[in-house]
Amino acid sequence: ATKPKQTSTIIVAVDTLFIEGARIAKDKGKIIASAFGEIVSQLLDKKPINGFIITGGDTALHVLNALETKAIELENEVLAGIPAGWLIGGKADNIQIVTKAGGFGTPAALLTAIDYLQNNRYKKKM
Repeated sequence: ATKPKQTSTIIVAVDTLFIEGARIAKDKGKIIASAFGEIVSQLLDKKPINGFIITGGDTALHVLNALETKAIELENEVLAGIPAGWLIGGKADNIQIVTKAGGFGTPAALLTAIDYLQNNRYKKKM
């Protein structure tokens, strides 16, 4: 019997709630977010990924641009204001995603998002 391919979930989180973090993000935010996009794209080339959790609008934009994503097909809300869906187009086509605005939600929101992805893998209707 062949061994099933192991897949991973990538979490890209940027916390600007701390004063120093906010200053760095303001000065270098686009550079940092762009670097995250490139890193995620390279990781996807090397390892199968089954889901993304991305916090922060600039971060999400740069990651999805690096993956050449065309759209997100919204499916559900993990929690109020934290949407989940499927990526359409690009190198991450048909991979699940949860996005969360930076500074929004409780610290447990990320744990809830992880649980959501782990319990809803591969359930998209084709």
